[in-house]
Amino acid sequence: MYDWANSVYSLIIATAIFPVYYVSMTADITSLETIFGAVDPAAVYSFSLTLAFLIVALGSPVLSAIADRSSKRHYFLMAFCSLGSAACVGLFWFDESTTVWLAVVLSVFASIGFWGSIVFYNAYLPEIAEEKLRDELSARGFAMGYFGSSLLLVVCLAMILGYEIFGFENAAFPTRLSFLLVGIWWFGFAMTCIYFLPKQKKPVVHEGEVSAQQQLTAMKILQRVAAQVRRSKDLRFYLLAYFFFSTGVQTIFYVANLYGANELELPAGKLIATILVIQIIAIVGALSFSRLSARLGNLRAMQTALAMWALLCGLAFLMDKSQAWVEYYFYALGAAVGLVMGGIQSLARSTYSKLLPPDADNTTFYSFYDVLEKIGIVLGTLLVGVTLQMTGSMKPAILMLGGMFILSLLALIPVREPSAAHQHSA
Repeated sequence: MYDWANSVYSLIIATAIFPVYYVSMTADITSLETIFGAVDPAAVYSFSLTLAFLIVALGSPVLSAIADRSSKRHYFLMAFCSLGSAACVGLFWFDESTTVWLAVVLSVFASIGFWGSIVFYNAYLPEIAEEKLRDELSARGFAMGYFGSSLLLVVCLAMILGYEIFGFENAAFPTRLSFLLVGIWWFGFAMTCIYFLPKQKKPVVHEGEVSAQQQLTAMKILQRVAAQVRRSKDLRFYLLAYFFFSTGVQTIFYVANLYGANELELPAGKLIATILVIQIIAIVGALSFSRLSARLGNLRAMQTALAMWALLCGLAFLMDKSQAWVEYYFYALGAAVGLVMGGIQSLARSTYSKLLPPDADNTTFYSFYDVLEKIGIVLGTLLVGVTLQMTGSMKPAILMLGGMFILSLLALIPVREPSAAHQHSA
């Protein structure tokens, strides 16, 4: 249910509608004054997202350790969710060029709320499902997220594109209304989820005794988890593989529209249609790879997805705007990306849960997982930006992102299948 709730942020605010609206609202602004001098508005937005990722990357390990120590994980989940959804509601008041800084600050808070909540949410997976059910449950969560966010995007696009039918004077008001709907949707469904999630129970101790968990400070929990990761070859190499493919997957999701617009010169409407295609087919991908993992094992299924990702990057590199059917090639590529995106994201989450020690501080372990994803996004988007600045083309960056999937495949070689890893540790 939380996947259903928060995915509307990543699709509507982070990807499909808000960036386009921000560009249109700042079209007549040549630069914004910052402490570093005059900066292009588009660059300000990009740097603000980088700041949000860095804040989450630096803060989540400490907060997750506090959550594990205090047994108050659901409060942290609720706090980040409330921050993010309130920020989305606030974007409704981004209605003129004088409120650009308001929009930038709110987009940072929305991003922190979204990404900060994920680590606490993911940590519930090993607690609410037996190991044999985690692939299916993780896939179902992602599938519901893709479906729910696509549903709200269709509603928002209908209001924006058909604003006259709904009695609006122009497309600006229904666009801002869509930000309001995202905040309400996110908060409303998330509270339903948080209400039903099991609350962490503090260890039972006899009078006069102090539990081992209570004796540990947040920093000691962090140190203990870091030591467990260092001792486990499976966890070390899995997290390394996760870092590489997160760099590729998340960056491609963020820059897919930019690639279609800059390299292939496709119109905005067709690019948004491609995003919808990716979202809908990702539902099939998440569920299909869950079944594939049941037959082949988690690692074989992940390696299949990674090989497909590398191939798709190669095909994207070969695409050119001069090709007669390039628009349809792009749609087909988007469909294939949707298939492997849903598969790799759901499998990554469930496979990691199976590799954790039985007595793991789950939230803290997932904060390591979360931090690597954020650093990967920063690295990937920086790679695209620098390549675009130096060469004037995104194609070399797409090829380099394909290399990330190959590095991930190599990093997975020493990792044992989760069931085998647990038998060995036992």
